[in-house]
Amino acid sequence: KEGETPLNVNCLDSMGRSALEIAVDNENIEVVDLLLKQPDIRIGNALLCAIREGVYRLVEMQVNHPSITREMLGDGWAEHLDPAEVASAEYSR
Repeated sequence: KEGETPLNVNCLDSMGRSALEIAVDNENIEVVDLLLKQPDIRIGNALLCAIREGVYRLVEMQVNHPSITREMLGDGWAEHLDPAEVASAEYSR
């Protein structure tokens, strides 16, 4: 709204973590989904956090974000995933 200061979804806490990283660390899918819908969200280390936590759904949500390109991921990023998961995922080459 006009006159309001926009919320900075990329601000960091005292430990240098973004809201997205904290949501991923807490495996909060709803908050991750809400944050990924913000126009200026920066994924940063949150993707690595999701991989470290081993939560496939959180990895998938971030990989599918428009700011992440296949070039950023490289060709071998999914080579260790189950072939059925890769086949059912919505990734395009």
